Amino acid sequence: GGQGHMAHEHCPVCGGQKMVTENKTFKLMIEKGIADRDEIVFENEGDSFINALPGDVKFTVLVKPHPQFTRDKDDLYYKLPITFQEALFGFSKRIRHLDGRHVEINRNEPSQPNSYVVLKGEGMPKKNQPTESGDLYLELTIELPKRLSEAQKKIVQEILQ
Repeated sequence: GGQGHMAHEHCPVCGGQKMVTENKTFKLMIEKGIADRDEIVFENEGDSFINALPGDVKFTVLVKPHPQFTRDKDDLYYKLPITFQEALFGFSKRIRHLDGRHVEINRNEPSQPNSYVVLKGEGMPKKNQPTESGDLYLELTIELPKRLSEAQKKIVQEILQ
């Protein structure tokens, strides 16, 4: 007749509150190529309320800055210092990449100040596309000598005239 019945005993698990408290441990898989502020979401694993679906648990990834490499989306940037002589005649250098391997850079022609050498596919792995990577941009910064002797000045002036 629509009157219903009242339980006289409380549930031994929730104590009549219709909910229980639970501690959960989440295992996060950080994918190659994940970016700063990307979120890892566990759907329907958050708090739930009576007559409502449980919420999501979200983890926000904070990437620590690197002292030598900077990132823009999937591309990496690196300032590569070269000497005046290397700027004129070319150079062969080796840098240590983020993954620990060494990358060779060879240039057999003059370099302009603040120009770039682009190494295709040497940037960050693309998220959800593990076989593809961004590019590595090497900014060539020319280190000029702090002093020249009189003889050196004379030689440079003769060459440049």
